[in-house]
Amino acid sequence: MITWRRELRRGEYAVCYELAMLGEDLMVCVTGGEAHLGSAVLAVHRPSLRDDGTDSATSGVLNVAGHKDEFMLRELAEKLSALSGRQVICFGGIHYDGLGPEELAQFADMNRQALEEAPQWLAQLRELQ
Repeated sequence: MITWRRELRRGEYAVCYELAMLGEDLMVCVTGGEAHLGSAVLAVHRPSLRDDGTDSATSGVLNVAGHKDEFMLRELAEKLSALSGRQVICFGGIHYDGLGPEELAQFADMNRQALEEAPQWLAQLRELQ
């Protein structure tokens, strides 16, 4: 299986994104700090409900009790599905001890960067195939 990897950093914190094709579908593993499975998001491509000809996605989420990893996974899964026209499973977990509001803002910033870079990530994964 061919995988493509990208790591984003803010100070001492890092989040790793690994993308791989599973047949015609896309798998994305997101980890950081103490890696684990905290959430899984399945996004399915569909036309936008605005009926304006754009692409979108619908998603379903499974969270392990007490885990908040969905905040880093859901938007990414939906964005990658809308961009690629594929089903996308985004799973993983990020755990660093003692995060306060300032540190959580760094993770939100990394999430925004991931969403902005998503089109390039898909293009780079396609080049590997």
